[in-house]
Amino acid sequence: MTVSPNHIVGSLDFLRSFSPGVAVGAGSVDGILVHTLRGANADIDRNSLPETMWPGSNLYPFPAGAFMPHILSNNAADDSPSGTGALTVLVEGLDTNYDEKSEIITMNGVTEVASTDADWFRINHVTVLTVGSAGENVGTIFVLEGTGGTVISIMEPQFGRSRSGHFTANASSNAAIIGGVVNLLQSGGGAEMDIIIFARTDSGPWLGVDTISVRASGSSSVHLNLSVPQVLPPKTDFDIRIVFVDSNNMHATMDVEIILVDTDLITLP
Repeated sequence: MTVSPNHIVGSLDFLRSFSPGVAVGAGSVDGILVHTLRGANADIDRNSLPETMWPGSNLYPFPAGAFMPHILSNNAADDSPSGTGALTVLVEGLDTNYDEKSEIITMNGVTEVASTDADWFRINHVTVLTVGSAGENVGTIFVLEGTGGTVISIMEPQFGRSRSGHFTANASSNAAIIGGVVNLLQSGGGAEMDIIIFARTDSGPWLGVDTISVRASGSSSVHLNLSVPQVLPPKTDFDIRIVFVDSNNMHATMDVEIILVDTDLITLP
C-alpha cells in the first residue's frame, strides 16, 4: 500500500513517543529500527570548511565503487593474539547492491589486514569485539579503501567504536532523522557553529535536509527535535557537515537518531 509522506511522518512521530531508541531499537517492532549515528570532529577550522562530523576533519570521502577494506592501527598493541589492545573488530556496511553485510577482522597492529570480500561499497560502523589486558583499543584504528587507500573509517583510541557523521540506508529501508543532540566544546569566549544535514539517494545530488545552529558562550549542547522529519528512500547517504564556525580549533560531537522502516511496511510515492 502506498501512503503519503504526511502519513509516514505521523507514523514516525507516533513511534518516537514510545522511546524508539529502547523499544524499537531493541527489535520489538518488526521491520522498524532506530539507528544511533555518532559523530565527532576535534579539529574544526574556518579555512577548511565544510567538514563532516568525523575525526578525519574533512569532507567524508564516500567510495565511488566496490572495494576491499583494509584495517590497521597506529599502535602495535592492537594486535591478536598477544596484544593488549583491540584483538578483533566488527566491520558493518553495505555491498554494491546496498544490502547489509558485516565481517569480523583480526587485528595485526600497524600492519594492514585485508577483508575477505571485495564487494564492499559503504562502511557504516566499526566496533571492537575482543580486547587484551588494556580492555580497549590502544591506538587509532583505520579502515582503508583498499591497500594503502583512502581512509574511510576512523576509531579513536579508547572509544571502541567509530564516530562518524555519515550513514547509508540499505536497499530495503526508508530512512528519516528524528532527533539528536549537538555538543560544541569550546573553552571560554563565544562559540558559534552551523551544521547542515545533507542527504542524497543512490549517488544523486546532495540536498540539505535540516540546519542546526549553535550560539553560546563557551561549551554548549543543542537538542535536535524534528517535528516534521523528512522521510527518504532506500539507498540514501547521510552526511552531517559543519559549514560555519566563528573560530579555529573547534571541537564538536553529535548523536543523531535515524529511523529505518522496511519498504514492505511503507512505500514512498
